[in-house]
Amino acid sequence: MIGHRSGEGASRRMPWVIALVGPDGAGKSSLIRELVRLLPDDLHVEVRHWRPGALPPLASLLGQAPEPGEASVPPRRSGGRFHVARLLYYGVDFLLGDWWLRRRDPQGAGPDIVVYDRCALDMNVDPVRYGLSSSAGTIALWRMIPKPDRVMLLLDDAEGIRARKAELTEAEIRSQMTRWLELARSGRVQGGLEVDAPPSVLAGRLVPLVTEALGRGAGAADPDASPAGDTPHMLAALGIRRHLSGERDGGSDDGQLFAAVPSVDRARLLLPVKDRRSSLASLRLYQPQRWSARLASKGLALAIRTGLAPLLLRSRLVLESPSSSVGNSVALLERFRRAFGVRDVKLGFSLGTPGPHRKPLVQVTTPDGVVLGYGKVGWNPRTQELLHREREALEWVAGQDLGSVEVPRIKADDAWDGGRLLALGAPESPWRNGASRMGEAHHRFLVDLHRADSGWVGMDAWSAPLRERAKQLDDLGLAYDAYLIRWALERCTGLVGPRGVPVGPRHGDFTPWNTLTVRRGLFVIDWEYFERCSPAGWDFFHFVMQTSILVEGLGGSEVLVRLADGPVRRLGERLFQDLDVPLDLYETLMALYVADIASYYRIREAEDGPSASSLLYEAWRSVLFLFASGAMNADGPGEERP
Repeated sequence: MIGHRSGEGASRRMPWVIALVGPDGAGKSSLIRELVRLLPDDLHVEVRHWRPGALPPLASLLGQAPEPGEASVPPRRSGGRFHVARLLYYGVDFLLGDWWLRRRDPQGAGPDIVVYDRCALDMNVDPVRYGLSSSAGTIALWRMIPKPDRVMLLLDDAEGIRARKAELTEAEIRSQMTRWLELARSGRVQGGLEVDAPPSVLAGRLVPLVTEALGRGAGAADPDASPAGDTPHMLAALGIRRHLSGERDGGSDDGQLFAAVPSVDRARLLLPVKDRRSSLASLRLYQPQRWSARLASKGLALAIRTGLAPLLLRSRLVLESPSSSVGNSVALLERFRRAFGVRDVKLGFSLGTPGPHRKPLVQVTTPDGVVLGYGKVGWNPRTQELLHREREALEWVAGQDLGSVEVPRIKADDAWDGGRLLALGAPESPWRNGASRMGEAHHRFLVDLHRADSGWVGMDAWSAPLRERAKQLDDLGLAYDAYLIRWALERCTGLVGPRGVPVGPRHGDFTPWNTLTVRRGLFVIDWEYFERCSPAGWDFFHFVMQTSILVEGLGGSEVLVRLADGPVRRLGERLFQDLDVPLDLYETLMALYVADIASYYRIREAEDGPSASSLLYEAWRSVLFLFASGAMNADGPGEERP
């Protein structure tokens, strides 16, 4: 793929490539001119028409007029001969063009951004324009050639497009737009815009996408910031310090010695060193979802059982909470002793995802590995507020009849200067990690939780907060995200009509790693994002999207296909039937979920730094675009047209 390449130094950086597509008259040329004008002056931008141009126009080799693909020439409306030869010629041009971009300007003087007016996908949508007899082979060619980093579709009705440029009939325009939406549904088009404003406004929506891709926009990660840069501060707040060379390996009587996994600076787990059984028990804090992570976890467990773990982890880290300290480490240990009524306890830590909202999860065990319970530590104002929310949620949930679902019992809520501890009881029966696919226990939980406080609200009651978030996104310079949310909400409002939105309680982070499988069904943890009033199906869509994107690595269009058809769709429809929610609201409620979570995390990231995977952001954007544009209801991508 053409784009930024790393590992070869700054002088080898490749341009970021965006292609604007759509029928003739959609406004691509005007938008490109405004986009170039609005981008920062210090960015070198090149504009090209549909292909790199490493080879001369095919028509010029034959002594003919310029080929119909060029912007200044009316589009050709009849197919030509030598279909395969033309495809091969264009394929060589794209391959040579990528080679040329990779190797020219060794001093870094090449473009920062390349903007294409059309791209190779146009041959699939309008093959006769390029002298092709049909679209046969065009998708196969697309798979083999370098692709833009982002393909953006301009959408308008056929009447509006023909009013700007009358070179295509309205029937041709509608046919092409349908095909573009099918390509969007297949994931080959990553986003788009309605032509509902002047080109300068449309360009303003695209600028944040470009600058963010170059690491210069709002929400872009600081290249000098470590992803785990807050770890030392958090450990200090917990009273945990680096174990110094020459200190006693056994630690102090009151403190505990830990091994950090994978290293001190990037620690995700802290395992007790002295007690093999409690160390193995603490390893259960880690709930790997990918097969590679599960394999690594099993390998570490084997090393602990065989006594090899100290050898493997010795160069990684050793941390200790010394008894000589009068700080939070000893205080924290003593608070756990009081909460669980046991003097001899061992702690294991899962430090969470780096960021100001990470909450250390502590597993409390006896020396022989029996799990007594858990604790969450609020080490800064943000995490303390999350613990407060979780306590309120658990108190409310404890008063509901959730059937076979268990929730943590509050053992202690202990606050002190600079910290807060929420101690929670362990499951009462043996447990194992939560299933990665939704089953009957998940279904029963979602039904019982929704029915505990269900109802209907007007669309305005739910859309008003999202519109306010869209305004915040605009203020933060995230115009495209704000636009997608407004566009999706406009479509939601039309589909919902006067009946309103079905709402009920939501867990807020219902995922495999926040559930345990117990004898009665599920043990559900991590309630800090609980809400009493949320669109029906929120937790279902969250579970599917999180596992599909973060565990399986699927993109937005692939997640959409999973949710729109097949076993997952049938699970969703069964859930909606049991919730007494009309099935025609399925896609609408999915879009409301995505608009809610995407806007929440986008704003939080802009204020506090990275807080969600970039894979999630791209998938959320894709789903909002596909829903708002109507591509979600297209007949299907169609690999090849006859």
